[in-house]
Amino acid sequence: MYLMATPIAQMYTPLTDVVVLASSLIVIAAIFQFSDAIQVVAAGALRGYKDTSVPLLVVFVAYWLIGLPSGYILGLTDLLVPAMGAAGFWYGLVIGLTVAAILLPWRLFRLAR
Repeated sequence: MYLMATPIAQMYTPLTDVVVLASSLIVIAAIFQFSDAIQVVAAGALRGYKDTSVPLLVVFVAYWLIGLPSGYILGLTDLLVPAMGAAGFWYGLVIGLTVAAILLPWRLFRLAR
């Protein structure tokens, strides 16, 4: 996805502005895949241990209390950086997923001991 972002976007539209925007979002989505893979595997393993309430709390905090506000701040406000638009929301999603990708394996390692 990272290396082929522009050709992927060009498959869907001939409009240059749309291809540029879509390509930049596809690059962020490629980065998103790493954190997403880690947190999905850890969440699945925790389900195998029948541990569901703590992971629910972790993903709630990561997605709704960290990821969404981060995306809003990055996407629509000038608080930290100039408003980034759609990319800011995607970065917020990456931030939330990364928090989950850190906390869920941490929980799994503690539970597995």
